[in-house]
Order: sequence, then structure tokens, then C-alpha cells
Amino acid sequence: MFGSTILDVLLAVVFTFLGVSLAASAVTEAIASMLRLRQSTLLDGISRLLNDPDFDGLARDVYDHALVDPLACVRTRQASLTNRPAFIHPRDFAVALTDVLRDRHPGGPGGADLAGCIATVPDDKLRGALQTLLRQADGDRLLFQAALATWFDGSMIRLSGWYRRRTQMISFLAAFAIAAMLNADVLHVTAEVWQRPAMVNLLNAGLSHDTITLQNALARLDASSLIGWDGWSGDPRDGWPGVLTMLSGWGIAAAASLFGAPFWFDTLQRLSWIRGAVPVAARADGLPYGSLALPHAKLSPGSE
Repeated sequence: MFGSTILDVLLAVVFTFLGVSLAASAVTEAIASMLRLRQSTLLDGISRLLNDPDFDGLARDVYDHALVDPLACVRTRQASLTNRPAFIHPRDFAVALTDVLRDRHPGGPGGADLAGCIATVPDDKLRGALQTLLRQADGDRLLFQAALATWFDGSMIRLSGWYRRRTQMISFLAAFAIAAMLNADVLHVTAEVWQRPAMVNLLNAGLSHDTITLQNALARLDASSLIGWDGWSGDPRDGWPGVLTMLSGWGIAAAASLFGAPFWFDTLQRLSWIRGAVPVAARADGLPYGSLALPHAKLSPGSE
């Protein structure tokens, strides 16, 4: 159903996407670690979950809990958090929030039941959510903590989507920069791989005894001309139309990297299986289609 040239083009394009995606993932992870994006996103998410945008209420007290941060000390400002956790287990969050609710009650720790502790929460929406979870647990503390853990876990799933949206722009910009550095122009790769079988046939047909031209043609067929800046000074993409096409090729590679390296790795595997199952047509001289029959002549002085 598919010709070998079509599959070769698809393999080359997917391989380009895979390489750019792997490099962009590494750069994005390095930037996220340097800027502590996971820690900041988790803190913002918990502040929103507990309706404490100023970080001076429940969110601050939860972060001060020993289960959340073993190095915790009493902090008054968000900026004073020097060891922000990048992950909080739902069970630890539930226990910490329960302890904080009891400690904040006017009667002191254990001074009232959970219903009385929740009733002191100043925020109406948060108080209503906690009261709903307590009713579903029939007032049982362990069941209430389990419900809190499930509630927190669901919020973290939404927070993960929020984090991905925050890092998508970083990933795209990193992929675009990598494509520019490597000159990974997908449109150029597609055109080159598509035209190579025809170029090989022309070489076999008319350049059998022209050694100098054959050397130039072999250099043109070199794989390094697909990706990279080799020979850029004589590239036919010079000029504004060519530059715009090149920028478009970089943009396509950067946009495709947002699917992630695992997606393109699986796609490359499937295409490789299909490519291995496609029979290769033979030419009249018995060689596989697309292969180059080199003349029996020396390509350069001293070569055998």
C-alpha cells in the first residue's frame, strides 16, 4: 500500500521529531528545576485549595506541619519558604490539615470535636467543603482523613494539568531554539528524503564515468545535509522565501515536540515494523530500488 520512499520520509520526519523532543524535554526539566516550578506550582495549588492566597492562614500552617516539611519553622511570609516540597503525599496532607484544624480551635488541641474545629474556618467555601466531607464520613476521624486525602488527590490531578500548561510554552521555546541550533528543518528533511531515490537513479543512469560530478553528487547525498548547518552558504533556501520556509520547518518540529518523546518513540517503532514488512522492489540490474551502482573507477587519488 505504501511505497518505500513514503515510509522513509515518515521515518526521517518522526526521527527528527523524536530527537528534538528528547532534547527539549531535558532542557525544560533543567529550567523547571532551576526555577523550582514544581514547588511553586504546588504551593499555589494548596493556597488556592485552602482559599489562602496571602499565605497567612491554613496554607501556611499546613506547610509548617512536620509531615509536610520536617524542617518547618514558624513562617509569616511565603517568600521565607526556603525548602518548598515538590510533592506532598495525600495522607500526610490529610493528617496535617486535621491537626491544624484542631490546633487553631480556641479550646486548644483536642479542645473540640472535628465539627467544632471546622466551624471555626473563616472561609465559607472551604468550611462548606470540609463539612460536606465530614458528613460523608459520619463524623469518623479516620474516614474524614481518607476523604481529605481523596479530595487533595483530585485537586493535584487538576494541578498537574495546570503545571503542564505552564511548562508548555517553555517546552515550545526550548524545542524551537534546539531546532534552530541544529537546523532541524522538517520541511527540508522531507524534501531531501523524498528526492533522494530519484537522484540515485539519475546518478546510475548518467554519471557512471564522470568521477568529479559523482563525487559532488555523493556529497549531496550525505546524511549530514539533512540536519545541520553544513554547506549553508550555498543552500537554496537563501533569501526571504527560503528563510520563512526554514522558520516554518523549525516551528513544526517545535510544535510536534509538545506530544512528548514517548509518543514519537512509539510512532517510530510502529513505522519501523511497517518498513520491515514492505517488500523492496528490484531494478532491472537486480539491485534494490534506490541503491547506487558505483562505477569501477577511483573516486580520488589513492583510493581503492
